[in-house]
Amino acid sequence: MTDSAVRHAAILLIGTDERTLRIMTWLLLEAGFELAKTATAAEAVERAPLLTPAVIVIDGAPGETREEARRTAASLRAAFPMARRVCLHTHDGAAEHWHAEAEGHLHRPFHADDLLELIRSLLTVSVGSKSSHDHH
Repeated sequence: MTDSAVRHAAILLIGTDERTLRIMTWLLLEAGFELAKTATAAEAVERAPLLTPAVIVIDGAPGETREEARRTAASLRAAFPMARRVCLHTHDGAAEHWHAEAEGHLHRPFHADDLLELIRSLLTVSVGSKSSHDHH
């Protein structure tokens, strides 16, 4: 992606808590990204025809079983095959099942620069490639 395309890329936030959502919204909009938000991965898949994210940031769903997480991840991958995925999680491993599905990871608490650097780095590598910034 060109520098201009990277700055204006669409980011989809899925399932982030209200506080994190406010912080990420402000950071990403300030950085020039377009933003969409859904409460759940199922809602994102349902709205797929209307969304064209370059990057999906998903908050691990601690209530999901591993099988539910695998099905959800497969649905997201099918609905958004060109989007890069970032898993947002805590160090307690609650989102462990998303680990293998994501091209990038961001551990809470995170620094604003880490979020922006991770997203920008994912936008400059081909789909399916691992970022050099896998674990922030």
